[in-house]
This record gives sequence, C-alpha cells and structure tokens, in this order.
Amino acid sequence: MHLIPALTKGGGERVMVDLANSFARDGHEVTVVAAFKVDERLLRNTIDDSIDVQYVIEKKVGRLRLQFEGLLWTIRKLGWLRSHDILHCHLSFASVFGSVVHLSSWLTKNKQPAVVETYHAVGMPFANWKKKIHKWLASRRDAIAMMAYDESWQPFVKRHPRILVEVIPNGVDTSCGKVSNVKRQVLRESIGVPDSCELIIGTMGQFRPERLPTMFVELMAMISHEVGPEVHFLLVGDGAEFDNVQDAIRNHGLEGRIHTPGVVNDPKLGVSIMDLYLTLNVGSVTGLAAIEAAFAGVPIVGYQLNDQYEITSSDWIWTSRDLEVIANRAIELVRSPKKRNELGESQMEYAKSQHSLSSMQSNYFNLYQRAIEAASTR
Repeated sequence: MHLIPALTKGGGERVMVDLANSFARDGHEVTVVAAFKVDERLLRNTIDDSIDVQYVIEKKVGRLRLQFEGLLWTIRKLGWLRSHDILHCHLSFASVFGSVVHLSSWLTKNKQPAVVETYHAVGMPFANWKKKIHKWLASRRDAIAMMAYDESWQPFVKRHPRILVEVIPNGVDTSCGKVSNVKRQVLRESIGVPDSCELIIGTMGQFRPERLPTMFVELMAMISHEVGPEVHFLLVGDGAEFDNVQDAIRNHGLEGRIHTPGVVNDPKLGVSIMDLYLTLNVGSVTGLAAIEAAFAGVPIVGYQLNDQYEITSSDWIWTSRDLEVIANRAIELVRSPKKRNELGESQMEYAKSQHSLSSMQSNYFNLYQRAIEAASTR
C-alpha cells in the first residue's frame, strides 16, 4: 500500500510523523509531503530513513503565496497523487489541497487515492464561519478521523452518510524507552534549574494565543505563592506569544523560577524532568505532550477549554475552568508524593490502554481499507 500521510504546514505534526514511521516499519511505502523546508531537527531526524519527504516549496513564504504555490504543485502532481492508495491530510493547509485532489478524482471518475483527514481541532472554539469552512472541506473526503467524539459534528455526519467518520484517539511512540539520568541532569543544568530544586511543575506547547501560554504563567504564579522556593516551573515552547510570556513572568517577579528554554525537540526529554504536568483539555481530549507525560508516569492536571463540557470523576485527566481550583489541586499534589505517585500510575495505565502507537496504527489501517472501498464507489 502506498501512503501519503500528510500535506502539512511545515511537516512537524507529531501524529503524522509517528504514524508514517509506524507504517514504514511495517513495510508500506510512505511519502510525506510538507509545505516547505523547516529546521531539519524538527522533521527529518524524526522520520524513518525509508520515507521519501517531498516539499511543495523550498522555503517558508507568506500564507497567500503558500496557498498559490500549493495549488500549482497539486495540479502538477495530480497524476502522481492518483497512483497512490491513500492521501492522508493533516491540518488546514493539507485540508484545502486534499479537497482539490478529491474533487479532481470525482470529476474524472478516478478511484484513487482515497482521501482521509485527521481533524485535529475537535472541540476547539472557532467562529461559525471557520467551522463552516472546515465542514465544507471535510465534505470532500472518503473518511475522517476524529481524536474524540464531538457532538457538534453529528449534523454533518447525518448529512454525509457516504463519508466514514470514526473516533481514533491520538497515540504516541514510546519505543525509545526512558530518558537516562545523565540526559535529565544535562537538560536541568542547560535551562538553569538549580540543584536545590526538588520538584518541577511544567507544560509543553506552542506559544499561540489559543494555547493560553500567559494563563499558565498566571497559574504557576498562584501555585508559587503557596509552595517553597525548591519548587520550580517549566514552560517549554516558542511562538508569537513568547515575549508576552516573558513580560508576564517579570510582572509576577518569577524570573529564575519559571524557566522558558524554548523548543525541546524530544518531548520525552522535556517531560522527564517534570514532577507534575499542566495541560489544556478540550473535553476529554488532551495534547500529545500530556500523553507523553502519562507514559512517563508524570501526573497531569488540566485547564478545561470547553465551557459546555460536563466534568466527571471518570475523566482520566482531572480538569477545571477555575484557575484557583486548579492551583489548589496542584498544591495538594506538590505536598503529597503519595497522591502524585498514585495519580501518575493510574494515568499511565490509561494511556497504555488507549493511546499507544500500535493501537492508533491498527485503527488507521482499518479506516484506510474501508476508505479505499468507499472511494471505489465514487
């Protein structure tokens, strides 16, 4: 089976990389199509050597230029794309051009490729016009994978019974094993964590407004008022909000206590020095770094983005929309190693049962086969 796991902006999407590697290791022929070249550390060294990586354009350009170049590339490559079994799209850039391929195949009565999309924005708050665009693009699919159940998509599912829509939870590749104590110590020293620090509370993610990085500074400041100076904080990531994060840290007088090392390319390494992980959840959906933390046995608590979500005691990650409540929960865990260990162990068991790479690959393989059958009836 030939697979094109993604047309993705920059090519760094973790799910796409892990999924592509997993299929390649099983002997499938895989090509990754990325919009443009990025830092090699963010893409090529995470992708299996057997995988061909192609770029739409050589270097990063503006959004309109990128869309134009992407459209030209897709038109030029239509014959090549049709020789594949699966076109698997990730993120908005891919979604647009996946729709072009699907429409072209429909017009020419071509049965290949089956177009599959992973919709990564499940439950995220969007303006109605953006939601309409997302669903219009999604209507040009043979199959859609959702990371979790999203009630707002049920009308779409009913209107498009031809399209396969399945829930496939994200999985992470844990095959590399645990991080050595030497690497952990080197990272601590490189970001300025003193030897006197006994416990680190942290999070990882892109510093974009919708990811609320300054909110995490506020939460860390609330926790810091109630715990001793031996507790430090770690905000791993980079992006447009980086300067605002630095301003917030200075405003709270927490320079040297909240560490911002930028991007740490290996998530396992980042979470390995944390004793408590703070995450954002949309309903029951959490980020990949939080899943990495769970596999490492690091306990997790989160901020709930979905104000309509009914939080229950059965949620595998405890969340709240009240920062003070979250801070109090974190402080409770800081003060009780026993509770931290118990929470970390229970979340690790859940992650192993629901978020392994092998289960994700198996679910996608089954979806691919059904999508190919669906495409044959166009």
